[in-house]
Amino acid sequence: MISIVPAIVIYAGIWWLYGVLGTYFLGTQAGGRPLPWLATGLLLGPAGMLAAIMIPAFQGVAPHTMRRRWTASAFTFGLLVISEVLVRSDGGRSAFLSAFLRF
Repeated sequence: MISIVPAIVIYAGIWWLYGVLGTYFLGTQAGGRPLPWLATGLLLGPAGMLAAIMIPAFQGVAPHTMRRRWTASAFTFGLLVISEVLVRSDGGRSAFLSAFLRF
């Protein structure tokens, strides 16, 4: 018997994987060790990206090159694009359009 996975599970998995990669790259950019940041990403998913930005900032560590800043901006933009694709692929309206059409 073939089991069909609900779309929400696929979407959540894609978003979680994006969070794992984002946590890893953002956490290691400020000089963090790769393995702890990868584990944090696996455990926290997208919330790990916030931790990867906030923890080095509280420690006073910041990326030193423009390339690293562009990577952080690219991950932020990527989250926006992935969210839009997920909403639109399920037949919903754009998140931006929904925000502007609220009463």
